[in-house]
Amino acid sequence: MENLDVNKKWHKNVKTNEEYLGGNQECLVNEANEKGYTSNYWGTYLQWNKLGYKIKKGEKGCVIFHPARVKTGKLDREGEPKYKEIQVLHKYTTK
Repeated sequence: MENLDVNKKWHKNVKTNEEYLGGNQECLVNEANEKGYTSNYWGTYLQWNKLGYKIKKGEKGCVIFHPARVKTGKLDREGEPKYKEIQVLHKYTTK
């Protein structure tokens, strides 16, 4: 995996190659600088594991949040499902 300057490049997800945004980006920059990481790729434990990498025992991750829209609903008076979409935040720990 390519080593990148953590101060000049966006941090990306190792599986999707998508850039982390907003507060997530700031959290990852701080974490990388504090721990001396040279890679700008981050992923969950399972993402790294599926790629054949092992996380060191005791290693702590950085919490990030990912917005998502989900359908929620109930039955109306006629017994028909009535749905609405709401925005939620999924919490992940990256390493």
